[in-house]
Amino acid sequence: MKINNSFWVSRPPEQTWRVLNDIELIAPSLPGAELLEFRPDGSYVGRVNISLGPIALSFKGSVAYEARDDMAMTATVKADGNEERARGVARAVVNFAAHPEKDGTRVAIDTELKLAGSIAQYARGVSLIETTAQILIDDFAENLEALLGEDKLQPQPNSTSFSSEPAAQPVDAKAPPSTHTRKILGFRLLWRLLVRWFSLRRAGRS
Repeated sequence: MKINNSFWVSRPPEQTWRVLNDIELIAPSLPGAELLEFRPDGSYVGRVNISLGPIALSFKGSVAYEARDDMAMTATVKADGNEERARGVARAVVNFAAHPEKDGTRVAIDTELKLAGSIAQYARGVSLIETTAQILIDDFAENLEALLGEDKLQPQPNSTSFSSEPAAQPVDAKAPPSTHTRKILGFRLLWRLLVRWFSLRRAGRS
C-alpha cells in the first residue's frame, strides 16, 4: 500500500530539516508515539498507539535511517513493528523530503506500507488509513510549528549523530502522554474522521 502525505510549516527548510532529524526532540510531537530506547546501531525502539475507526492498535518496533542526504534534505527511514495484542506486523519504508514553499517549508512524505496477520484486513480500507495518516500528520505539523517557534529551541547541527553512543540505553525524552491525554487524542481523531467522512458523502451527493 502506498500512502502520500505532506505538511507545511512557516520556518526555513534548513531549520525544519535539522529539527525533523532530531528524533528524541520531535517524538513527543507525534500523537500516540512513545520513544523507548536508543540502540548503538543508530536505530530507535518505540511504541505507537493508533485508532483506525473503532479499532485501537498498539505497535512496538524499531525505526532506523536507510539513507539520508542533508544537502538535498531527503531521507529514507525503515520501520518494523509488531501489534502488541498479536494481531500482526507492520513494515514501512518512508521517504521524506523538505522543500521551500511560500516563505516556509513543505515536507513530502511517501510511505510504502505492508501489513501482515489479522490487521492486514485494514489494508482494504485504504481511504481510512490515508485519512488517519493525514490527520496524524496535520496534528504533528501543528506540534512541530509550536516547537520550532520556541525561543529556547537551539538544535545542534550534530545532534543526530548516532555513531558515538557506546550501548543501548533508555531515551531521556519528554514523558509520554498520559492515558487521559491519549483518550483525548483518540476522541479528536475519531471526530475529525467523522467530519471528513460526512464531507466526502456530501460532496458525492452534490
